[in-house]
Order: sequence, then C-alpha cells, then structure tokens
Amino acid sequence: MNVKESVKREPKKRTKSVPSAEEQKIKKIMDSTGEIKEEKEGGRKGKGGKERRRREEGKKGRKERKRRKRREGGYEQRRKRRRKKRRKITKKGEKKRERKRRKEKNSREFFLMLLILKFKDRLAN
Repeated sequence: MNVKESVKREPKKRTKSVPSAEEQKIKKIMDSTGEIKEEKEGGRKGKGGKERRRREEGKKGRKERKRRKRREGGYEQRRKRRRKKRRKITKKGEKKRERKRRKEKNSREFFLMLLILKFKDRLAN
C-alpha cells in the first residue's frame, strides 16, 4: 500500500495590481525640452467623504446641486408634476377596478339569465 507524502507548497506571492500610495504620488511629466521630470502629487487628505473632497476640488456635489435647484425655484413645479403623475396613476387604478366590477356584475346577471331560461325550459316541458 503506497502512502503519498504530503507535498508542502510555497505560498504564492501576491502581485500588486494597484500601485502603492507612494507610487501614485509620483507623477512623471515630460518637459518641453524632452527630458522626463518626476513631480510629486499631493495625496488624499485624511478619511473625508467623497462629497467634501469634490467640494475641495471645486466640483459641485450632489447635495450642492439639490440645494441650488431648491433655491432657484422649479422645486414647486417638480412637486406639482409628481402630484399630477400620482393622481393619474390612481385614476387609472380606479378605472380598472370599475371595469372589473362592471364585468363581474355583467357575468353574474348573465348566469342568472341562463338559470332562469333553464328553469323556464324545464317548466315548459
């Protein structure tokens, strides 16, 4: 009976797909003369949120856009449009329910008529 010896494998070395923070900070720029310069970039400052960073960069974030929309007006129009849409949806539902009720009522009446006709035929015979 052969007993296999367990083969100890060396752990695989992980390759870094993302460059380290230091590598990211160094930015290579080609000068107009043709020589390559290395310029260090200011990295991220602390653990702040995306919104704050965007504000620091001068870009307007989502919250800022919302605030501006509200300030400029147009907010009432959007509310009005939403209300109209809701009303439309509820009306559509009411119409559907009404149609269903009518259909059920008609089918009930139809079956009653059939029953009456059957009994009339039986009585006539």
